[in-house]
Amino acid sequence: MEKYFDSHLHITMKSQFSQQDDPTNPWETITFADLSEGLSFLTKCLGKAMFEKTFVSQSSPDQLLNANYQLAMVALFYPDKGLLEAIEEKKMFMNLLEKKQGTGFGKILSFKRFQELINERHPLNVVKNDLELLKLEDPKGRKYKLLKNKAEFHPDKKDVLNLVFTIEGLHCLASDLKEGQLANGADKTIKNLDKLLEENPIKIISINITHIDNSNQVFSNQAYAMDGMRANGFREVDLRPVGNGLTGEGKKMIKALDERGILTDTKHMSVVARKEFYEFRKREGITSPIVCSHGGLTGIWFDQSDEKFTDYVLETRKIGEHQRMRLGKPVKYKKGKVYDQIGFNASTINLFNEDVKEIFDSDGLLGISLDQRVLGYSGVFKTGTGHITNNVLTGSAGIWSGIHWVTDTDFVSLEEFKDRGFKSDRPFGFAWRNCVDADALDSLINKNINNVREIHFLHFAFHILHCLVLGKFFDSKNGVKKMLTQILCIGSDYDGMIESISSAKDATEIHLLRKKFIQDFPGILKEHKIELPEGISIEKAADRIFFENGRDFVLKRL
Repeated sequence: MEKYFDSHLHITMKSQFSQQDDPTNPWETITFADLSEGLSFLTKCLGKAMFEKTFVSQSSPDQLLNANYQLAMVALFYPDKGLLEAIEEKKMFMNLLEKKQGTGFGKILSFKRFQELINERHPLNVVKNDLELLKLEDPKGRKYKLLKNKAEFHPDKKDVLNLVFTIEGLHCLASDLKEGQLANGADKTIKNLDKLLEENPIKIISINITHIDNSNQVFSNQAYAMDGMRANGFREVDLRPVGNGLTGEGKKMIKALDERGILTDTKHMSVVARKEFYEFRKREGITSPIVCSHGGLTGIWFDQSDEKFTDYVLETRKIGEHQRMRLGKPVKYKKGKVYDQIGFNASTINLFNEDVKEIFDSDGLLGISLDQRVLGYSGVFKTGTGHITNNVLTGSAGIWSGIHWVTDTDFVSLEEFKDRGFKSDRPFGFAWRNCVDADALDSLINKNINNVREIHFLHFAFHILHCLVLGKFFDSKNGVKKMLTQILCIGSDYDGMIESISSAKDATEIHLLRKKFIQDFPGILKEHKIELPEGISIEKAADRIFFENGRDFVLKRL
């Protein structure tokens, strides 16, 4: 039976929202039936797609072991206060939680616990509670193994899930917060980290410097990550980035992490912060691997002579403290004559080719997310009837007139917009002909709903393909081999409130994604004139990406 690894998933976050005097056991898989009391309300106030994709379990330990996951990097996490406050403003949702206290639904999503989390002055306690929740026993007798060294890893031991850890945002290590304070400075954060490691037998592989709200501005500006919430009608203004790059406190943390053998995870850092991170590493002589544990690709260069990020900015507007950008979706690859509208998400939270080069050169790890939006999938409706959805932009002048593009919306701080790389020596939207056409995509997905599942897979497959194309550009055949057999893995972000691709909506379907990859990827490679390295079959390539690359990377860190 095939084995699986994941560089970023959650197994305790949903338990954190349960009634804490009788918490949901992480081993328990939350199903639609468990949430049936609130089903109609949830779909009404949060949106059907959001509910169906995010509230049920995607990576409970039960699901992981049933799918033969051997090793996972599990996120320890305190939900950002800004995120909780944005959800709290959905009064219909909060009224439902309050009304259902004590019921089956109310135990899984607890009103009391939500209030405790939003008022938490010691986020570190929530992280510690993640580890306490892992002490709850599985009724079926299966176990966790919290790995500390390589000798403890026994991949063929039945009913054992091997775990190492990551921390998603330095705000998670804060304690004793004063009124209005969202995170501690570097000295106290380091002290709290050391105490956590001293008190708990765990191995932390990597830590995100920042996350999705402005809690971590003391360390680093974050990239905008809340376009999904914006599209679902949440007020996410306070989740838009306002800082500028990597701070002195952030640099102090990066050095402290490196001294402790903990890697910096670049996911969620703004593009300016990432640039400054790479420059800082070079100045300080830091040579440890760079990790992006659960990322997507933009498919483009941020700033090269023949291609710039600004080429794909179709519209930009100053809104308050932020610059809003409507981005075209770069089309780089096609499958046959039908699937010609598969675009990347060029938002700055995703990795540019320059970022991939830094990971590649550092012998790092790149976990490919299984979130639809991160991979670049967007639905689009009724583009030809005068009703234009908020992810479609209509050209109104000259050669653009009457053309509809599918877009992603990105926000950057005004300070960063003035900084490196956001200025252009040619007009914005220079590459508009290479972006997803809304009318063509509308025809493809709305006239044949069966195409959606195929398109989801192709977004994933084209991420792998793009990495191989870059590998070839970086180091010819050796670069292709290195990408396939060392750098790439799955970093699903399951149970991180994602809308997963239909090719693998949860961990129990990961084998279906692997099977389709083996079946279809050779044809995709042939169509784009990329060859598998000599001696590596497509089955072996799948083994490397879905299990062995991540396993080998983690074992080297133990």
